[in-house]
Amino acid sequence: MLIAISAAFILPDLPHNTRGFTAEELEVAQLRMTEDVGVADVDSEDMGTFDGLIMALKDGKVYIMMIVFAFYVVGLSFNAYFVRTLRLTFEAIC
Repeated sequence: MLIAISAAFILPDLPHNTRGFTAEELEVAQLRMTEDVGVADVDSEDMGTFDGLIMALKDGKVYIMMIVFAFYVVGLSFNAYFVRTLRLTFEAIC
């Protein structure tokens, strides 16, 4: 818990408002983030909540993450049900 709280103060926020870097390092960090995303992440003033929902529904990565999380939950539930099934099976046999 102490590490998480201290990380909130130690780790930098965003490249444009980070302290402790030179101007050149800030510029490189901002350039890398722009290249990583592909476009600057700026929302227009007339965009609402449902516009963001529509953008998320059009993005294929959202569906990939849904599948990944579904497999993750299935993998975690394996531990909960498999052990109990084994115990009930061996109790029925013995």
